[in-house]
Amino acid sequence: MARLQIFLSAVSAEFGSYRNILRRDLDSLDVSVKVQEDFVSSGSETLDKLDAYIRQCDAVIHLVGDMTGAMAQAPSLDVIRSRYPDFAERLPAVGPNLTPGGPPLSYTQWEAWLALYHGKELIIAEPEPGAARDAGYVLDESQRAAQMAHLAGLNGMERFTEIRFANVDRLAVAVLRGRPFQPRIRARHDRWLAALSLLGAIVGGAIWHFFRPSFGGSDEPHGFAAIMWPLVSMTPSLILIWYYSFRRKNKEGAFRFDYRDAAGFLFGLAIAAWFFYDCPSSGATGIRAMVERMPWSYFHKEAVLVVIWTACLSAGAFLPSLIRRFMAAEPSAKEALLLALYQMLLVVGPTSLAVIFLVNVHPSDASLSLRAAVAGVLLRAGLALGLTLPWVRRSVRLNSD
Repeated sequence: MARLQIFLSAVSAEFGSYRNILRRDLDSLDVSVKVQEDFVSSGSETLDKLDAYIRQCDAVIHLVGDMTGAMAQAPSLDVIRSRYPDFAERLPAVGPNLTPGGPPLSYTQWEAWLALYHGKELIIAEPEPGAARDAGYVLDESQRAAQMAHLAGLNGMERFTEIRFANVDRLAVAVLRGRPFQPRIRARHDRWLAALSLLGAIVGGAIWHFFRPSFGGSDEPHGFAAIMWPLVSMTPSLILIWYYSFRRKNKEGAFRFDYRDAAGFLFGLAIAAWFFYDCPSSGATGIRAMVERMPWSYFHKEAVLVVIWTACLSAGAFLPSLIRRFMAAEPSAKEALLLALYQMLLVVGPTSLAVIFLVNVHPSDASLSLRAAVAGVLLRAGLALGLTLPWVRRSVRLNSD
């Protein structure tokens, strides 16, 4: 994913702290963020430096309050006039400001117009009445009038305020709901959830191995152990994912832990485990016993078993949430089915491929313990990731609306 380049445009005396906090939040998403102060210490004119960055950035976030900031000086305007002779033609609202002796614009105001000239995404944010300002804020009616005129000019170019904020937290949440940042928020969720799912899968397997004798379980769980195995071994993953969701509550890009999905997930998984291990069929108890009676090679038996095992457990785990989405008619039936299929593939694909590879390397029961450990970790990690998939999708969709 290419790194986004963002310019934060704001008057430091009024919104410097807002800008710093927003910059920190964007940096956490691997976004390159620049502000005006990054460009004022080198040798060329300020507008020249600002133009050079805005020309190659992806978007400008423009905070418009009551203060204009420092006015652009004549040498900076000379650079813009000579470099872009068609500036006033393309953006007539600033034509008078480009003429020698014309009404001035501040550097911060020029940042918005440069974004429009270069065809960059311009996100305009205004404070709500009573929003806190920084210590350097001074209310000057002439500056406030200049800001209102500036907004009117942008409105004339069909660029309107998209965000109104009461404090820095609401500003950060609103900005990060923007389309440019949602793929990065989702990627961050995916990285954290993958790590937590894997950690929970390992811890869950260790906990089950420790408590298995208490449930009367052997290497392969049957009876009560078949039902308790998924409940005990999946609980650490669910706890870690719930904690991650709780920690991100009310923050940008937060996603909601769905307790109904989690409850249905555990219930369906327990039924599916009992079905696989203990369902009577063709005189055998459980799917494994039935497959082992087939006249197949050891490799083919194990390959078929792992595919059936993962498909059965994932289908049972995700079926309750699929039924609930069908009943709620949201999302569409087609989208719900595709989502359920993708959830199952997260479980069946990696687990089956890993086991088939190990069986191919060591086609005997000598590698059974290793295969069982690897399969258990991958199965639990895939189930946990599959469970969170619709939650992350829903949070990204809602934040983008």
